[in-house]
Amino acid sequence: MLHNEPAHTWRRAIQRFFQEAERGDVLLLHLPCHGRKDNRNRLYFVARDSEFDMVEATSVSAEFLADCMDLSRSPRCLEKLAAYLEQGPAAHGWMEDRVWTAARVATLIGRKFQVFYSVSGATS
Repeated sequence: MLHNEPAHTWRRAIQRFFQEAERGDVLLLHLPCHGRKDNRNRLYFVARDSEFDMVEATSVSAEFLADCMDLSRSPRCLEKLAAYLEQGPAAHGWMEDRVWTAARVATLIGRKFQVFYSVSGATS
């Protein structure tokens, strides 16, 4: 788990996370940060040391993240989870307020991937 680290530390940790995954692993990466788009509408994840006028050089690009995911030996669980989350809570039975909570995300992971995932894990 990283907390308030510079972008180069994020890139190393993200690449290591996906490289060390085995085929049967279920991977979930949570980036608690802001996103920023460049002039060509490409997404970057803003780290502690990111500079808004040099976002390409000082942030973590979504393209880098996608490349790491593609090279991982783990199945595309992250893409599946993202698709489930995009459908919204109502599509998965939470009609009352249509809000994703950590507990609901943990429950969704358990239902869809047949693994136990704690609420604290869903918020880390």
